[in-house]
Amino acid sequence: MTIINQKSISGITSITFASAGDDLLTFHSNNGTERFRIDNSGNTKITAGIVTTLTTTGNATVGGTLGVTGETTFTTHINFGDNAKAIFGNGSDLQIYHDTSGAGNSIIKEEGTGELRLGSNSAVRITKHDSETCALFTVDGAAELYYDNSTKFATTSTGVTITGTATADGLSLGDSEIAKFGNSDDLQIHHTGGNSFIQDKGAGILAVTSNGAGIRFMNDAQSEFLAKFEVDGAVELYYDNDLHFATTSDGCKTNGDLSFRGDGDVEQILFDASDASLKFVDNKKAKFGNGDDLEIYHNGTDSVINDSSRNLLVRASGTGDLWLQSDNQVYFGDIGGNETFIEANDNGDVKLFYDNSQKLATKSDGVVVTGAIYLDGSGGTNSANALDDYEEGTWTPAIKFGGASTGVVYSTYNRGWYTKIGRVVTLKMALEVANKGTSTGNASIVVPFNSSLTSSSHAQAIPHSKVNANMVFAYGTAGSGEFGLRHSVASTSTGFGYLNNGDFGTGFSLVGSITYMI
Repeated sequence: MTIINQKSISGITSITFASAGDDLLTFHSNNGTERFRIDNSGNTKITAGIVTTLTTTGNATVGGTLGVTGETTFTTHINFGDNAKAIFGNGSDLQIYHDTSGAGNSIIKEEGTGELRLGSNSAVRITKHDSETCALFTVDGAAELYYDNSTKFATTSTGVTITGTATADGLSLGDSEIAKFGNSDDLQIHHTGGNSFIQDKGAGILAVTSNGAGIRFMNDAQSEFLAKFEVDGAVELYYDNDLHFATTSDGCKTNGDLSFRGDGDVEQILFDASDASLKFVDNKKAKFGNGDDLEIYHNGTDSVINDSSRNLLVRASGTGDLWLQSDNQVYFGDIGGNETFIEANDNGDVKLFYDNSQKLATKSDGVVVTGAIYLDGSGGTNSANALDDYEEGTWTPAIKFGGASTGVVYSTYNRGWYTKIGRVVTLKMALEVANKGTSTGNASIVVPFNSSLTSSSHAQAIPHSKVNANMVFAYGTAGSGEFGLRHSVASTSTGFGYLNNGDFGTGFSLVGSITYMI
C-alpha cells in the first residue's frame, strides 16, 4: 500500500496500481479515517463526508445513509431490493416497498396520522399492466369500479349507477330516503320516520309472488300470523293470531261475526255467528234482481218488502203451507199507505176493500157485505142479478079503515117479522086487534117497506084469516106502504071485493104472510 501524506496534491493526472494485489486507492483524513476508496474493479466508496455533485456511469452502492441536498435526477430508474423501502417524511410516514414475507405484495403505505392521497389534474386510473382498467377516478366526474375491464359501479351527480347484480349483506337507508326500481322509478320503497311504504308509481300492478308454499304476513317476532296466502289454496285473514276469514274452493268462510261497515266505520250489516243470522240496521236494504227490483228492509217503524218491477210471488212449492203471521194486524195496500186492500186483525175480523172502501168483513157468526153480491157470473156487470141487500127484522102490524086508525086498540099478541132479500120482502104477522076503533072505510094493512108494484092487479095471499070472509088477499099499490085487503066475491066483475070496517068485529085477529117487491 502506498501512502501519500501531503495535504495538497496537484498535477497528478493518473494513478496506476502496481499489481493486482495492491487493489485499493484510499483517501484518509489527517487522523487516519478513511473517507474515500476506489478498488481495482472500478468500484467507488465514499465512507463519510459531503459530495456536492456526484456523477456515476455504473452502479452506485450506498452502505449507510445517503443524504441528498437539492434535486436528484435519474435518467432511468431506481432499483430497490425486496423489502427495501422508499421512505418519505421526517417520521417515515410514507413507505413504498415490495414485501416478500407474504404473497409477494407491493405496498404503498401511510404510517403517519395523515391521509394517503393520490392526486391528478385529470383523472386517477388503476390498471392491469396498462391493458385493462380496474378503477377510474375522474376529476369533477365519476368514480368508477370495473370488473374485467367492464364498469360495474359508478358515481353520478345524483347517486350511483350499478351495472349488473349487487350482492350485499344489508342495505341501510335513512328516513324518507327512497329505494327506486325501474327506468321511470316505478317501484319505490321507503320509510318516512313513522311508516314504511312499498309503492308502485307506474301504470302496472304491484305483484308479490311466491314459488314456494305461499306468502305470510306475521308480527315482528314471527310468532303470530296476520295473513296467509297459500299457493293453489286459501287466503286466510287473522285477528290476534286467530283465523277469522278464509277463502275456500267453493267460496269463503268466516269464523265468528262478519260486519259490513260504511263511511265513518258505521256498521250496516252484521252476520251474527251467535245465532247464525244476517242483520241489517234500519233503512239498509237487501236488494235482489239486476235492477234492484226487490227490496227487503226495516225503516225504523215498519218492515217493508217492495217489488218495483212486475209481480211479487210468494210461493210454497213443497208439501207444507204458506203462513203470513202477525201478533197484531196484517195489511195489504198500496205503497203510499193511502189505500187498503185487505185488513186482517188478530183475534178479530178480516176485511176486504174495493178502492179503499170496505165491501166484506168477517164476524164471529158470519160475514158482513157492503154493497151487492152478483150471482150470475157476469163479473158485476148485470145489475139485475145483484144481491145487494139482505135484512131480517121485526115490525108492528097496523090496520086502517079508510086510511085512518082512530081508536084502534091492539092486544099484546100483535106482532110481525120480515125478511128482505134484495128487492123481495116476505112478511109474517099475527094481527091481534082488541078494538077496531071508529074509523070507517076500506081496510088496509101498513107494511114496513113501500111496494114497487106498477099494477093494482097484483095481490098476495093472507091465509088463516079470522074475519067475516072466506079468504083475504093483500093488494098492493105502487109506491105505497099499505096493502088493501080484499076477499073473493063472485058477483063482482073482478071476482074480488074490498073488505071494510063492517066486515070486522069489534075484536078480531088476522094471521098470515105477504110477499111483495120493493
